[in-house]
Amino acid sequence: MPDRRPLIKRADGAIAGTMQLLGNLASLGYAQLLAAAVLTGGGLGYVSAKLSAHGDADINTARKSYQNERTLADIGYVKTKLDDEYNDKKRLNKEKPMRMV
Repeated sequence: MPDRRPLIKRADGAIAGTMQLLGNLASLGYAQLLAAAVLTGGGLGYVSAKLSAHGDADINTARKSYQNERTLADIGYVKTKLDDEYNDKKRLNKEKPMRMV
């Protein structure tokens, strides 16, 4: 009966080599997948940051909104002061009952 050990050793070596090759390809694939994910995430982050960035028009709109709110607050303050003065004058000029002496 012929000795089969060299054949098994050769098959073992071929299987080990194939497995090692598949492992190397898999790890290369994982590295490429990770790199692709990082680049995709970074690209999407960059694009979304550029799309949501505040431009000059946004800053001018915010400035005008603030000025409008300040003007409305000033108008409210002046209106309250005028109403208070009017009510004070109205109270001072209120008709008094006639006195009998």
